[in-house]
Amino acid sequence: MDSPIIESLFNSKDVKSNYNQIIKTLSNSIEYPAYRDNCRVLNYKTDYTVEKLKQIKADGNIADARKVSRIFYSSDSSFGRIVDHLASIFKYYYVLDLKGVAQNNSKKNLKNFNSALKLLDNLNIEDTFREITKNVLIDGAYFAYINKLEDGHITLTQLNPNFCRIRERSAYNTDVVQFDLSFFDRYPEKDRAPLLKRFPEVIQSAYKNHVVKYPEWVSLSPSEACAFSFDKKKPFPRLFDTLIDIVNYNDYKEIEKKKAENELGKILVQRFKMDEQNDLPLLLEEMAQMHEAVSSILKDREDIDLITTLADEIDLLDI
Repeated sequence: MDSPIIESLFNSKDVKSNYNQIIKTLSNSIEYPAYRDNCRVLNYKTDYTVEKLKQIKADGNIADARKVSRIFYSSDSSFGRIVDHLASIFKYYYVLDLKGVAQNNSKKNLKNFNSALKLLDNLNIEDTFREITKNVLIDGAYFAYINKLEDGHITLTQLNPNFCRIRERSAYNTDVVQFDLSFFDRYPEKDRAPLLKRFPEVIQSAYKNHVVKYPEWVSLSPSEACAFSFDKKKPFPRLFDTLIDIVNYNDYKEIEKKKAENELGKILVQRFKMDEQNDLPLLLEEMAQMHEAVSSILKDREDIDLITTLADEIDLLDI
């Protein structure tokens, strides 16, 4: 059964000390379908040809495009470096506006200001947004709900983008995330209850009245969910054309490699001429034995091919 979500921890106290915990959490977490095939080695000729990738783009199949993008990110070092580089270009610094605090230097305002600073520190902005940007580049969008822990820290639970959308703006001019409850219908009933507990209360409550097998969208509070994308209406992976270029380039490399091998290769021609009466100088069986004898001598030379012939001329022509 495909897995639904992957939970990422972003704590600000000590990233290094939390590294093992983060890796453990990621490896044990439930993942959404696009992550299932991301470890296998790609065969560009059979798995994803240029024609197949162009067809996915022409069809506008966002789910398939995301799956392909995920597989390429994990399997193709070139695409992985491109995404990681673009996600790491910015420093993701933040500024907290002092306007209200400066005008009214009250203890309450200072307390709120310090609370806001603590919240931003606990978000670990640089690492968090670098991870978000990476996912936006791969999937075309990033959706998550926000977990506020008792110690003031915050974790983001990434939602399956194939079951999320943006259809409205909040009073705070932020995107309102909508989640499709049919997401849970893909799982056996025995697995549904523990899975639901990982989601916000609003989703759990809404699913109780959900009609199974039919899409039903529930809006998440702007304070409980966030969304990032290049195109809100159709968040197709922005770097998908790069995948087509990568496959084209790999095909080109294969052609050039074969071309170089052919240029290095040699053909040894063993020619038997007819005598004046147009008779063979040897019996055919003897000529075959001589061919086999020379072939055995050249068996370790892959760059040399042997031809035994009676022809006076042999031409090698380009196709």
